[in-house]
Amino acid sequence: MPGFHIQNERRHGAKQKAGVVGRRVVITGIGLVTPLGIGTSETWSALCAGKSGIAEITRFDASGFATRIAGEVKGFRP
Repeated sequence: MPGFHIQNERRHGAKQKAGVVGRRVVITGIGLVTPLGIGTSETWSALCAGKSGIAEITRFDASGFATRIAGEVKGFRP
């Protein structure tokens, strides 16, 4: 699965424009871990199919909380 990498251009030799505040970044890849799926293909397919990643909480006993729904990531093993 591709990772999400950000490179700071200032560190890599890009010149900063006069009057520009902040840093510029370059995104070189993307990897997703979402309630809809793990990876860009699985997440995108679920999103396009209109699926929701929101459901009743299953990872712990949420009965003591006012809200018992969440977007849990299922099947993720780091």
